[in-house]
Amino acid sequence: MSDTGTSRTGRSIAIVGAGIAGMSAGCYAQMNGYRSRIYEMHTQPGGLCTAWQRKGYTIDYCIHWLSGSKPGGSMYRLWEEIGLVRGVEFVDLDEFFRYEGEDGRVVTLYRDLDQTEQHLCELSPPDAPLLREFFGAARKLVGKDMMADVPPREAMGALQGLKMAPRMLPYLRPFWKWGRVTLDEVAGRFRDSLLAEAFRAMWPPQSAAFFMIATFAWLHEGSAGYPIGGSLPLAKNVEHRYLELGGEVRYGACVDQILVDGGRAAGVRLADGSEEPADQVISAADGHATIYGMLGGRYAGEVHRDLYERAALPLTFLRREHTRAARLSGAA
Repeated sequence: MSDTGTSRTGRSIAIVGAGIAGMSAGCYAQMNGYRSRIYEMHTQPGGLCTAWQRKGYTIDYCIHWLSGSKPGGSMYRLWEEIGLVRGVEFVDLDEFFRYEGEDGRVVTLYRDLDQTEQHLCELSPPDAPLLREFFGAARKLVGKDMMADVPPREAMGALQGLKMAPRMLPYLRPFWKWGRVTLDEVAGRFRDSLLAEAFRAMWPPQSAAFFMIATFAWLHEGSAGYPIGGSLPLAKNVEHRYLELGGEVRYGACVDQILVDGGRAAGVRLADGSEEPADQVISAADGHATIYGMLGGRYAGEVHRDLYERAALPLTFLRREHTRAARLSGAA
């Protein structure tokens, strides 16, 4: 890899994919003194985080709300660091979700927790105790900065973990209770079939209920707004920040293979046959394409083959396994 920008470490990183993850990795690589280059097979950044205009409408493929859109929080500071929210206007929609059943009744989930709880309890009085418990858990998280500059678990020592414990207390109990329950299981406890249908429709049913509770807390405090203009401007913001830091993006560059030497990633081979050596490789591309395509399936175990045959598993779990397999190869 040729020099791209200023390198304090003398080490290079090849990044596959110019989505938000790949460009964020590139930003932090540049901030930490690495030479980095992103390889993207398409002609613009964003990957799945994209939007387009048609007949005066913005068709958004990705962001329906951005967690941490409210200035002042630690998550917003992260977005600022990679340039994502630069010059972006967010709007907090009054209605988060609406579901109409076959009988014509409508379930509306509002940004305001009190309004949502009252509406649903009136819709199904027998389900009021469960609804108050569910939205009551969300209220306990309102105003709590759940990110709170928490470092990655892998980088957190025992002493640092103890120091973080007091900050975690406000949402440990909700997480303990609702982090082990799926939305499908919550829906199964409703007596009203329409409520059950709505809860299963608004989010992947196998997702942990805690993540929906946290989302409602963000919505209520105005920290989960929709970006005017859609997802693509946000992706272009991160691209601008990455280039500003001295990084390089090669568009129209399809990575066919991650080169491995001595059990560690050593660069990439492009579709045109050219090879680009690098000290580190980060794949922010599709998990299956990375594990079975670019790495030829050499680092996949039975657990990964099983995961791809069980498509009903939560997407977050699949992504976690993708990352784990890539790390085993030295590709991430």
